[in-house]
Amino acid sequence: ADEYINHKKVHGYWKDADGNPTKENTLVCVFVGTDKQTVRIIADEVIDALNQNAVLIVSEENNAEFYSGI
Repeated sequence: ADEYINHKKVHGYWKDADGNPTKENTLVCVFVGTDKQTVRIIADEVIDALNQNAVLIVSEENNAEFYSGI
């Protein structure tokens, strides 16, 4: 999947079972032109590799164009 992925490390926060805010490192991956099935296959690998219960997948449809004026 390296041909269509961009990623960066950021700091994330979540609340633990007692409601205490907890800071952790977060990995944000951006896939462009990738179908949902492929993203889920990669997510399965990430869940295993990073010992997570789940990952958040957000998708949206974008329309982009290069515009140089009239």
